[in-house]
Amino acid sequence: MRKNEFYGLNDSEVNDLEARIDAVTPAMAQQVIQKHFPSDNLVFTLIGKSSEIGPAVKKYAEKQDTRPITAPGFWPALREQ
Repeated sequence: MRKNEFYGLNDSEVNDLEARIDAVTPAMAQQVIQKHFPSDNLVFTLIGKSSEIGPAVKKYAEKQDTRPITAPGFWPALREQ
């Protein structure tokens, strides 16, 4: 069984994928963004050295929260034995 058959795709869906992507207009992309990525309460999570990435992100985010990777909720967090 080929992968496209496994996923229920026919040959034209696989062969025409790049053409379909190329056909996307900026207006179409904007519609998708507005529908699936509303700007209300939008949160981005960045992982890295906050001292290095923080200044670059500051112009896009007025509120920032930094936490160490070992804080509860992060993986790999220190687990209680």
